[in-house]
Amino acid sequence: MTHSLRLLLIAFVAALIAPAAAQSATHMPVGFFDDASFRWADNRQANLEQAAAAGATVIHTSANWAQIAPKRPATASNIDDPAYRLGDLDELVANARTNGLRVLIDVTGSPRWANGNKTPNHMPRRLSDLTTFTRMLATRYNGRHGHGTVSMWAVWNEPNLSLFLTPQYSGKKIVSAGMYAKLYRAAYAGIKKGNPSAQVAIGETSPLGRDHPTGLRGQGQSVAPGTFARLVARQKGLKFSAWAHHPYPSSLSAKPLEKVRYPNVSLSQLPRFEKQLNATFHRNVPIWITEYGHETKPTEPHGVTYAVQAAYAKQALQVARADKQVRMFVWFTFRDSATNPWQSGLEKPNGAHKPAFATFSALAHLISGRPRT
Repeated sequence: MTHSLRLLLIAFVAALIAPAAAQSATHMPVGFFDDASFRWADNRQANLEQAAAAGATVIHTSANWAQIAPKRPATASNIDDPAYRLGDLDELVANARTNGLRVLIDVTGSPRWANGNKTPNHMPRRLSDLTTFTRMLATRYNGRHGHGTVSMWAVWNEPNLSLFLTPQYSGKKIVSAGMYAKLYRAAYAGIKKGNPSAQVAIGETSPLGRDHPTGLRGQGQSVAPGTFARLVARQKGLKFSAWAHHPYPSSLSAKPLEKVRYPNVSLSQLPRFEKQLNATFHRNVPIWITEYGHETKPTEPHGVTYAVQAAYAKQALQVARADKQVRMFVWFTFRDSATNPWQSGLEKPNGAHKPAFATFSALAHLISGRPRT
């Protein structure tokens, strides 16, 4: 073959490959967060199969340290220490793989033995205990110990709310961001020791917060996500793969692109949030949307109709797809159930599809690149 003919052939093959490569580069993980349906329900295997059929490629799940290790392990670094309750998580990771689904694990909550006999939203007294726990988990699921592979992680659910991390303030000063940075560093260190190739997301922020202490009865303390992220960014040496965020609208009936006052961050404020993250961390920061959804009537009286949920799901997915910094979209939840207070599933408790199922599925297959079966 002559040199010129070889070059022509190479150029021809490259022209065939380039469109496919460009198309695949636009794909991103799309999936669900629903431990009630995927880990604890009697029909959990069937639910995962349905999720895969809906176009999902990722399942978001929680590793609640307080529930996994309610008693101090004798050897906390041992992946087989009998104190650890990991059967349901093991099963989810295995079932997910069977259905072609990746798993994202969010580590959250501290056990009483680690935090001074307090509720799980308190810091552990020794951050090294958290590092040991996350190293154990990442080692267990690094693909070399018979428990499958988990390559995506996140640290602490909605740490800008006192419901999940307290205190948020010392007097009028915001302290939760600094606390969270310490938690994140400790967890990140353990995850990376257990699996150096793991991707780890920071943030997991709630969309709304006040930025000042409140004395309102029944209202927890909170910090707006934009403020929280700005303060976290002041902490030195933080390494992460993405910022995880939950851009829910401000009320159960609000539209996906409702206007909220920044530094609160719903879908409409994501571009401004991204600009802030890029500036404060001095790089383009990928966004993982690890929770989003709309609850439905009649089971949630203040929710939206089935038809409106379908329309809102379509709009939210389209917004995420059009945003070049968004690299993941997770819907909360998959199926309504008596054990889950949120009624945002795409299926009713009996498994019947809401209209949003077909709408979500059509776009999910397109965005995730999962072929239809």
